[in-house]
Amino acid sequence: HVYGYVGTLRLLKAIKTIVLQLKRKRWDDYAFYCRLLYRSDREYDEAIKCYKNSLRMEKDNLTVLRDLAQLQIQIRDLGGFLETRQRLLELKPTNRQTWILLALAHHLLGNHELAATVLDSYETTLDSVIISSEPYEHSEILLYKINVLKEGGKFTEALQALDAAEKAGYIKDKLGAIEMRALLLKSSSVFDDAAALYSKLVSINPDNYVYHYSFIECQSAKHGKEKDSEELLQYYTELAKKYPDSTACRRIPLDSVSYTHLT
Repeated sequence: HVYGYVGTLRLLKAIKTIVLQLKRKRWDDYAFYCRLLYRSDREYDEAIKCYKNSLRMEKDNLTVLRDLAQLQIQIRDLGGFLETRQRLLELKPTNRQTWILLALAHHLLGNHELAATVLDSYETTLDSVIISSEPYEHSEILLYKINVLKEGGKFTEALQALDAAEKAGYIKDKLGAIEMRALLLKSSSVFDDAAALYSKLVSINPDNYVYHYSFIECQSAKHGKEKDSEELLQYYTELAKKYPDSTACRRIPLDSVSYTHLT
């Protein structure tokens, strides 16, 4: 069997099997074995050619299209990956994975608005029964869309989407929602609100350095450097007392506060 031949690198036997399929004029089997052989030998470009030739004979073969898309993303053929995922969506519009992977294809190509539009279109296909039966999956998709908008520089739209999702009760990752809101507010230069959220996050996890440095960044943007150092020293003095086991609360002031305020 070709699976075994390829798995043990018995190349000649695999080739004999392919030749046999040719003699029998079993073109589908021949194409299948060629794809398998090239793919197992890591000749991905040749394997992709075989997949495309197979699609000429059977253009709507879902298995071939899925395997082709997998190879295209593996070799970072993002344009080809997008084209294949678009075709899969046309054939299987009711499949959630096809929508998400098409959005991912646009996302990887830097088409952030198109990726968000695809995810919006996917949401219109859902009803309340589907959402209630898969609440966590739906929550993650919404957070992904918000992240796509954020990466595309659409901070206002991302905040609006986050507000709407939280108001509807769709967001199940509460910590992730706070992190996303804080990041969006900071990116929108709303430093007061962002600093307040990062301070809240520090109280949740006082050893998370990302929370600390984001809080300091917001404070620095709000105030002058001298005043910032004074406030930070006072803040971290109280924080170290509140969380005596936190290494971050004791270590970060040494990097972030000027020497004159420590002496």
